[in-house]
Amino acid sequence: MFTFIHNGSVGCGYYRDKYYVYYEDSIVYFYMNDLDNFQMLYNFKAKRDSSWTFVVRDIDFHNILDTVVVTVKNVRMITINNQKLKKLSVTYSYKNDESSFIYPSEIVETIGDLNYMFNIWYRFIECDFYSFSYGLRCYEDSNFGYYSTGIADSCTSTYTRSVNDNALTKRVEIYPNPSNGLIYINAGLETDVTVEIHNLMGIKYIVKDFKSQIQIDISSLPNGLYFAIIKQEDNIIGIEKFIKN
Repeated sequence: MFTFIHNGSVGCGYYRDKYYVYYEDSIVYFYMNDLDNFQMLYNFKAKRDSSWTFVVRDIDFHNILDTVVVTVKNVRMITINNQKLKKLSVTYSYKNDESSFIYPSEIVETIGDLNYMFNIWYRFIECDFYSFSYGLRCYEDSNFGYYSTGIADSCTSTYTRSVNDNALTKRVEIYPNPSNGLIYINAGLETDVTVEIHNLMGIKYIVKDFKSQIQIDISSLPNGLYFAIIKQEDNIIGIEKFIKN
């Protein structure tokens, strides 16, 4: 059994909390302050078409407790660092979310969820306001060794902050959110800027130049979570999330 403590802010999710995690008998549990108990995060005993649930708080939109349903779509064995590990292909869904957004992920024994270790609410997306993580880059411990998932060339940030990035904390307005048609983006600047629309995996769907405010048709995008990244020349000056449903 082991205990893991995460303490700090997850940048784009505006989420601050302390997590206690332990592993026992092929199941990973995490402690939720709102409920004052441990809940199941990963279940490597799970079979195909089985599921488990846990409760989290939606702090971005409604500040209510919601039930997350993790459904196992497939179970297979893979070999990493000469170790045979169980890999679960899963989907996450939410009982109280009006967008009815269901998204896939993969959970690997020892390593965890390949997108985000605490993939407990799709709005708690980790980024450092300079470059999005778009998933787990690398994993290492003394018993398992080092493993790179291959989604990035490096496991460390190569971004160098400049004095021109002081506006980076600016909050971008997007409404309506969620939306299945038109969205309006307000950058709050009377200067020429560019908006880039990315999905969770970093795929760029839309790039448009505008000044102050712009209307964008997102009806053709697949349902899911997206980032609107506002740039002025090569500097990121604002980031905001929105949901296409």
